[in-house]
Amino acid sequence: MEELYVFPQDVYDDKTGTKVRREGGLGLRDYFAGQLLRFVVTYDGTEWDDGMAKKISRQCYKMADAMIAERERAGYALLAEKKK
Repeated sequence: MEELYVFPQDVYDDKTGTKVRREGGLGLRDYFAGQLLRFVVTYDGTEWDDGMAKKISRQCYKMADAMIAERERAGYALLAEKKK
């Protein structure tokens, strides 16, 4: 699976001022996992020990992987930029 990125930055040619490429950004997997974690923290409200935090983080990444796999399976047009 090729890594996809959200929020890439435009890179311009210094001489001509034209856009030459997009680069960087946050990996789509990290973005999805972070959004899921935000949801869990917002609605759960409990304080976690290190073991629970690791377990929840792993689950967020598993769900992010499932979201990316479903996105590819369903043939959705990619909204994120492919890193060049």
